[in-house]
Amino acid sequence: GADETAVSASSASTAPQESSSSAPSDDVSHKKSQAPSPSSSPQKKTTTAQSPLPAAPPRKVKVHFVPVGSAPILKKNKFQISSDQRFAAVHTFLRKLLKMNNATAAGSTPPPLFLYLTSAFCPSLEEVVGELDECFSKRGELIVHYSLQEAWG
Repeated sequence: GADETAVSASSASTAPQESSSSAPSDDVSHKKSQAPSPSSSPQKKTTTAQSPLPAAPPRKVKVHFVPVGSAPILKKNKFQISSDQRFAAVHTFLRKLLKMNNATAAGSTPPPLFLYLTSAFCPSLEEVVGELDECFSKRGELIVHYSLQEAWG
């Protein structure tokens, strides 16, 4: 709805898209060199038909942030993030929203922030958001509970 904001993808995630778009041009040049052979043409047509798929932009995942315990409440709690992002991007984005980037005192570490899916577990920061969405979304959104202290398992 009107209360959703898109989270921009990092430059690192756009680099693989650019390199994958150059790969189909290589396939096309190989196809031209093998064009005289009728048996290899249909195979290359199948490969070229599949090549546009990686070039398609990643879908957006709706993320709904829910506070737990004494965690601050966000004015806006639903956002969209690219499905190819790692869960670490969600963690970093929420830290920025909660203004938790800076340490409380000089030389100290920033306060902890715990993120949970299905009110039960902390996914690895290396997990891909799109895969988490496919497995754990409810009503079309990935519900992420956040807390300033450990809340569940």
